[in-house]
Amino acid sequence: MLRCFGVAGVFPALQAIWVCKMKERSELQSLIDQISCPDSPVGMDAVYVHALILDRLAQIEARLLALDSDSTEVED
Repeated sequence: MLRCFGVAGVFPALQAIWVCKMKERSELQSLIDQISCPDSPVGMDAVYVHALILDRLAQIEARLLALDSDSTEVED
């Protein structure tokens, strides 16, 4: 799908992110409930998109902390 927009060739890392399995809305409902705003005039489901982004960032942070912990153990 990224090829349709011509991004895959320019940003290969985006292709790897794009193919990862996104969570269903129901899996993120608690996060959506925390950040939702029923009066939003946005024409897309911005809350769901933001929840996906925040969830992915939390996963990345956890992986980075694990890597940092592993590298600290090797240095000691």
